[in-house]
This record gives sequence, structure tokens and C-alpha cells, in this order.
Amino acid sequence: MVFGANRFHFVALKPDIMDMVAPELAKRESDVSRLQAAIESSALFYTAMRSEGVAASDVIGAELADAESGLSSEKRVTIYLVP
Repeated sequence: MVFGANRFHFVALKPDIMDMVAPELAKRESDVSRLQAAIESSALFYTAMRSEGVAASDVIGAELADAESGLSSEKRVTIYLVP
């Protein structure tokens, strides 16, 4: 997937939320591993995560949303992290 991102938001899930999503994460372990590998190999994600001190191994999900500009090439990215 090729896109531009103009804003990254990092969200560390709280332990009680992690308890709720743990069964789904167990089912999607290979998907999460592929997501982590893709994020780790992306210069755009790498730079954003490095500036926040976040490791790819902490990522359990990502959400892309249209930017305020409305341009389909620009996205807001929310990265969900283990606590």
C-alpha cells in the first residue's frame, strides 16, 4: 500500500482493554506479525515511531483515516500499542 501520512497518533491500550482484545489478538497473531514487519520496513512509519520511542514489536494494530485536507493520498494514522 502506498500513501502519504501527515499525522501519526500512538495509543497504548490500557491493561483492561488488552484483556478484552487478547482472544482476538491470539487468533490474528500472524496478521499482527505481518503488520509489524511491514511497519518496520516502512521509512515513513520508522521515522514516526522512532521520534516517539516506539518499537514495531509493540504494535498490535493500525488505522488509516482520511486527512482533514480530503486528499486520498494523505492519511492520519493511529497506531495501537501494547501497554
